[in-house]
Amino acid sequence: MDKRWARLTPEQKRKRSGAVLRCRAKRIRKLKEAAGGKCVICGYSKCFRALEFHHVDPHSKKFAVSVSGNTKSWKRMIDEAAKCALVCSNCHREVEDGITPQPAPLGEEWKQQVLACGLMVSHSVVTRGDGGSTPSVPANIHP
Repeated sequence: MDKRWARLTPEQKRKRSGAVLRCRAKRIRKLKEAAGGKCVICGYSKCFRALEFHHVDPHSKKFAVSVSGNTKSWKRMIDEAAKCALVCSNCHREVEDGITPQPAPLGEEWKQQVLACGLMVSHSVVTRGDGGSTPSVPANIHP
């Protein structure tokens, strides 16, 4: 255990844990916004928590973007998301069961657009690579 963490009071630990959870949720939200913000199959966009990254080629999967991706670097999250398609939870289950055809992955071009845009997520603040803040993902990076 980190010595600094051990010295914190229970209230400080709760606050810090809450800040980390909010930051991770913001990172996933920004990634979903960059991926179009809606299901590529049915267009669902009501609830961001219902949108998931589906790995089109499961053999290329290094980690689950929406789950363990939170602890990875922003670049690694973008790299992994490029192998995926953003789908709602219902369509995701249908694709996994073979009912609905596989959607196309976001791809290398999308990844290059996101990286060229300079979007990155730092601790609880979304910033551009030039240091300025940005309220949302620029429209030109949507697939």
